[in-house]
Amino acid sequence: MIWFFYEYFLKIFYLKTGLLSFFSAFILVNIFTPLVINIGKNLKLYDFTDFRKEKKFPTVRIGGLSAIIGFLSAVIISKLTFFQNDLDLFNTVYFNSSLLLGFVFFGLGLFDDLFQLGPIKRLIIQFTSSLIISINFFNVTSLNISFLNFNLQILYLPLIVSVIFNFVWLAGVTNAINWMDGLDGLAAGIVFIFSISFMIISIYFGNIMPFVFSSALLGTSLGFLKFNSYPAKIFMGDTGSYFFGINIALL
Repeated sequence: MIWFFYEYFLKIFYLKTGLLSFFSAFILVNIFTPLVINIGKNLKLYDFTDFRKEKKFPTVRIGGLSAIIGFLSAVIISKLTFFQNDLDLFNTVYFNSSLLLGFVFFGLGLFDDLFQLGPIKRLIIQFTSSLIISINFFNVTSLNISFLNFNLQILYLPLIVSVIFNFVWLAGVTNAINWMDGLDGLAAGIVFIFSISFMIISIYFGNIMPFVFSSALLGTSLGFLKFNSYPAKIFMGDTGSYFFGINIALL
């Protein structure tokens, strides 16, 4: 009986945190995206057509600004409302590292949108950021290979291999989301689907902060889709795709 009530209240708690995170992000993105569109038009920050984009006319490309405002506000509001400083080590590390890396990749994307960085410079910054995260926060130190039916169940990775693995994963997923931002609603739609999946996985494993981040991503992507669906009024640009991508990679 006690276990039943514990699970019941736990589900209610997850529901409340998820709803607050989702609606905060969704509402704020809907408020700020029209403002960002006007800023982009005034500053002529357009995304012109190229071989991988369906658009035939210039479209504002700094939608990531409204996305990061909505997302970060939702995450911080949820943390202050429900947790303050009451988080275990895993969720504290996840919160701190995700905010840090999110800001770095957001800044990288914004700088690229404004000044057009080359691919080598972007990869150097991405590698450096991944290295900092690997050393100071978390990395992939082992792989479960029990499904191969070998005598060896766990494969432990040397530090250098772990760092390279982290970089390939973080940069690979981030740039994959970046390359999807060519068709109206594609990148935001993929993030929306991923977010639902990660919410379910986070609940299953009892990881509350990844659940909050997933809920915020869900609200952010859904709010952004209103303006990014065909015919798109705004693209997320590298600013948004890098920020969305790194959070998907971290989750």
